[in-house]
Amino acid sequence: MTPAPGIYFNVPFVDYLKWDALSKSGLGHLAESPAQYRHWLSVRDDFIPTDPMIVGSAVDVLIFDGLAEFHSQFFRLPVGVKRSPGTMKFTIELLRNGDKIALPVKMWDRVFAIADAVQSAPEVAEILARSRSQVSFLWEEPKTKLLLKGRLDLWDPPCIWDLKVTGDITPRGWRRQVFRLNQDWQAGLYCEALTYLTGEVHDQWGWITARDQPAHGVQIYDLKQNDLVEAWIMIAEHLETFKVCNDNNAWPANSGTRQTISLNRSSR
Repeated sequence: MTPAPGIYFNVPFVDYLKWDALSKSGLGHLAESPAQYRHWLSVRDDFIPTDPMIVGSAVDVLIFDGLAEFHSQFFRLPVGVKRSPGTMKFTIELLRNGDKIALPVKMWDRVFAIADAVQSAPEVAEILARSRSQVSFLWEEPKTKLLLKGRLDLWDPPCIWDLKVTGDITPRGWRRQVFRLNQDWQAGLYCEALTYLTGEVHDQWGWITARDQPAHGVQIYDLKQNDLVEAWIMIAEHLETFKVCNDNNAWPANSGTRQTISLNRSSR
């Protein structure tokens, strides 16, 4: 069931996923093409997360929800048991642990090492101490009347923080990751939504990046306000596209016109 627009605390992630509203993930597929968005809707329940995604999710649960919740969602495979579907030893472990996600020994240790690195960073520890975590929202965007949703890792009004486990936390590496996955769109959407929902301007967005391999460095990045504004402008354009497609029940796979592109390599 999708609740009324507002800010919600302590919503289990599985319940949040069931909310019938547009998200940054959906808008990312829409940006590729409206047809791609519709295809994503039809196959997303069959999506199998990659190992980096599993590690990132496990770190999030361990840091934001605590050890007990972590153990309720993940289990450590015994030494010598490989995560190989169909093998007897792995099947037995799955039966023993129900719906929990299996983590091989090295991955299990890596999750704890990353979480420890994040929580041990002095500035991050201060942010964690004063912030609310795993805050969900539903927002009706005023112009298009579309319902949008999001889930904040850390909310420290007027600042929103997002934890990312990634392979490269250098400025150049993280910038490339932001461009590749449109991470700034999440910033633009969340800040705009929280500004409307709270009546307080949210114009501060930061990423807490943690390297996924040893040594597990941690780097904080603040997003410039002009980038935040530009991200929302792009989101707003895609919302208009969605509304037109939805109103006309037409979901094209491409623009239908020949285009010229410019490769501005210096900005990447």
